[in-house]
Amino acid sequence: MKPVHRLLLALVALILITGCAGPGAAASAPTSAPTAVLQPTQTEPRPLAEPTPTPTDTAIAPTVRVDVTGTPTPRPTRTATTLPTLTSLPTRDPADWETWPVVPEGVSAAMVALYQAGLDAGNLPHRFSKVGDCQNISTYFLANYDRANRYDLGQYTSLQETIDWYAGSFKRDSAAVRGGLNVAAVQNPLFTRSKECKKGENPLACEVRLNQPSLVLVSYEELWDGNTEKYELHYTRLIEYLLEQQVVPILGTTANNKKANRIIAELAVRYDLPVWNLWAALQPLRRHGIVDGFHLTQWGNIFDFSPSQGTLSGWHVRNLTGLQALDAVHRALEQAQVEQ
Repeated sequence: MKPVHRLLLALVALILITGCAGPGAAASAPTSAPTAVLQPTQTEPRPLAEPTPTPTDTAIAPTVRVDVTGTPTPRPTRTATTLPTLTSLPTRDPADWETWPVVPEGVSAAMVALYQAGLDAGNLPHRFSKVGDCQNISTYFLANYDRANRYDLGQYTSLQETIDWYAGSFKRDSAAVRGGLNVAAVQNPLFTRSKECKKGENPLACEVRLNQPSLVLVSYEELWDGNTEKYELHYTRLIEYLLEQQVVPILGTTANNKKANRIIAELAVRYDLPVWNLWAALQPLRRHGIVDGFHLTQWGNIFDFSPSQGTLSGWHVRNLTGLQALDAVHRALEQAQVEQ
């Protein structure tokens, strides 16, 4: 490669990375506590209620996960008593995305069919992948759910079943997650870094091949230099690739970019996809959980949701509602398999 080409590639990478260099330094706790959020008695976001057992409930047949190595590994199974009644995805207006619930209220029939087709094709029911930029790196996002004694669910104990179900996926370093890895770069082989990826394979395709997930949590904070047309184009291609692989995407809204969120809402409606409305979850927090216009606030153990934690930071809310969204979609999909 000629020196001038190397220089151009380095400049492109630098521009992409500087927009999302990673979470900022921990913010000190506010002197005046903002309104508490995410408590089970509140309506936004709504935690999943414990369902009422009935005498007719029956157990779901045990599921066996086959690892990439080919070694069968028994995994946790649910009983019907822990699954809520399946709720179809309600009609949504992209213009009203700000009022959408934090946690998806259901899944579409299209996603139920896609999920089952993916399992039949070899996608693994006990695996999910993360796809996104610096807000998704394992240092801060979800990873501690895979580490005993590093999290406290407080009153959200029903989420433990989903933590057990997806054990190993939370701390996984996704090939499709890195600071500056925006919706375009994740589909470009020039930005592939994992040594496990094949030559010419882009980060997204590499992650799907390596992990064989049944669900993917997609979360980007960058609008790709503010160009909404490019953002929508590349985000659309990302979604369509996942659908081609028969993987169910859960789209996360950004913390503070309304233009990006409107595009995400429009794509979710177009493809009947569930949405994790992080933006709505952060609104009750002081400064909406943002410390410098971009990075989320952070203090204490950002995986501690017990009453002793007190006021939750932006990173607390991201880790809790991200898990709630994954839990809600997974439960609905699994319930659909039982009812079929």
